Amino acid sequence: MGRPDVFRMVVQSFQKTFISLVYAGALTALAFHLSHGIQSIFQSLGLNNDRTLPVIVQSGKAAQ
Repeated sequence: MGRPDVFRMVVQSFQKTFISLVYAGALTALAFHLSHGIQSIFQSLGLNNDRTLPVIVQSGKAAQ
């Protein structure tokens, strides 16, 4: 019995505009979530002050 061709299934799925838009939206939401998480971990550890805040914000943006 043959295995399904997963690569072909993915290619065919991304040819549908709706699926591509949902995927792009999900990746955008994930990027914002990770950016916020990177900033929040430093605040939770007490490492968030006037000197380190610009570096932390830039690190969060770099994760996007």
